[in-house]
Amino acid sequence: MALRPTGSYQAVTLVVFLLSFPINVLFKTWAVVATILLCQRQADDASTGGSATGTDGPNPGILAAARGALRTLRSLRPDIARLWRPVFSVELLVAAAVVPLQFASLLVVTLPLTLPLILDLQAATPAVIFEGQRGWAAVVRSRALIKRIRWSLAVPFVITVVAQRLAQRGREWVLGRLPPRFYTELVEIPVVVFLAGTLLSLLLMRYDDAPGLQDVLPYVAYFEAKASEELESDGMVEKPGPEQSQATA
Repeated sequence: MALRPTGSYQAVTLVVFLLSFPINVLFKTWAVVATILLCQRQADDASTGGSATGTDGPNPGILAAARGALRTLRSLRPDIARLWRPVFSVELLVAAAVVPLQFASLLVVTLPLTLPLILDLQAATPAVIFEGQRGWAAVVRSRALIKRIRWSLAVPFVITVVAQRLAQRGREWVLGRLPPRFYTELVEIPVVVFLAGTLLSLLLMRYDDAPGLQDVLPYVAYFEAKASEELESDGMVEKPGPEQSQATA
């Protein structure tokens, strides 16, 4: 008799997902906070003529650069300890909203409703790191920022998501259609195909908690929206009203 999935099996699957979900968010939080702080340190040191990794010369070598990066990360531990909890709470809040919205988006006809909601959440984590927002206030701040660039953000966001799916399906399609002798006589060909597909996945998306375009895009969107907000604010301050124009005349 063939075994069939039962209700208990589905329940175990659900429990595993619910347990692994916050763990994945936690690892992503640590990676994001450490990366942002390291980039900030490098930018500050570059502006002062120093080196964030503690190495001298244009080409210090891979090992020396790695040791310098580790020293820098150790020096950033107080800042990481200060930021990871508020970032984790917002990342968990955003992920809990985005995951069901992504599943709902699979119907395609729901995209006009789900896509704006997903886009509005993209700047929540940058708002925590760069503005000190907390919890729901970060979500509100994200919506206020993203509304200025929502549809210009939609294009790269959709392209990134579609490219992720195409990269995954393309790798599987090519590996599944290679002649069987390639796996015994010409093993290097499927290995190259697999590595190329994995490299593309690393570039396009978060793969095994490695940052990709999916993680970079929210920060690009945040700074673009922030710049747009500052331009609007400067325009409102500098542009004189009718009463001011008459008074100066």
